[in-house]
Amino acid sequence: MKNTPTCIYIFWLALASSNQFINAIIWNGNTVDLAPVFCDISSCIIVAVNVVIPAASLCMMRHLFNVLSLRAMQWSEAQVRAYTHTQNTILAHRIYFRKRREVYINLAIGIGIRILSIPSYYIVQVSRYTIFEDIGCENATSNAALAILFKAGWQVCIGVVTSVYGGTISAVF
Repeated sequence: MKNTPTCIYIFWLALASSNQFINAIIWNGNTVDLAPVFCDISSCIIVAVNVVIPAASLCMMRHLFNVLSLRAMQWSEAQVRAYTHTQNTILAHRIYFRKRREVYINLAIGIGIRILSIPSYYIVQVSRYTIFEDIGCENATSNAALAILFKAGWQVCIGVVTSVYGGTISAVF
């Protein structure tokens, strides 16, 4: 699959939008705890989306960097013609395994970081969830420095790495 980062981004964005839509319908004009299980799931989705969307952006930047760095390394026609059929077959296998590895790396970044971020949320949560009128369920964390570090630390680290890729892309392009 060539567009793994885009698929991860679309899936989590659709899940977050659906979650907010359902929350807005259920808690329109009230704060009565009608669906406690849904609120538990909803607060986990909100925490995951806060990490997965930047991670998917990081995967997209990596993909763009890989494409542009290959473009900067253009081969001449004579070099391309120099390969025999056997070497092309070996090259095709290498390309196949490299693409497969890229998919695994993108899945590790897009899903693995999410799995790592969920336990850090449980460390700083005050209660299971909070219900706001007309908005719905939200995650409930304290405003302590450690809580802010655990909540925003993931986004900052991913954002810094994404910015490095962006700067490198600007330099290559």
